[in-house]
Amino acid sequence: MIQRKQTLFLLAAMLLCGLSYLLPIARYSGVPAPPAYELGTRQVFDAAEGVPVVDAPLKYPIWLLYALLGAVLLADVFLFANRKRQLTILRSAWILVLLLVVLQVVTHQSVSAYLNTGRHLETALGPVMFFPLGILIFMYLAQRGIQKDEELVRSMDRLR
Repeated sequence: MIQRKQTLFLLAAMLLCGLSYLLPIARYSGVPAPPAYELGTRQVFDAAEGVPVVDAPLKYPIWLLYALLGAVLLADVFLFANRKRQLTILRSAWILVLLLVVLQVVTHQSVSAYLNTGRHLETALGPVMFFPLGILIFMYLAQRGIQKDEELVRSMDRLR
């Protein structure tokens, strides 16, 4: 059944994947004055002018990992008939989230080092930097729900 609580947890994790395209990973601002930049999942933006910084292309496709993770979670919602396969796919998605964390941190450090050449910029982490933690929590809660359903079905089979 799609109306299970783990479906809500998987949908919440997918929502975080979708929101990652709208919010920044990190913000870099000048100490006394305006140079302000935002690191998004696709590129670095000059926030003052609203244009992308062409000199700072991202080395890793963070946007692709968020899209792939969202697609895996969406497919996992519809595997409710086969709970063992659903658990296997959900557990393998943990690897994607851990890879996402590593790539976000490496990209943030790389962009920060590039933008700080010749000047000092203050760094503020954006909400997307913490989305993988929320996704992991929702995936864990969904995994617990799936396991409880599996245990319930096993106990019902024993009673027959």
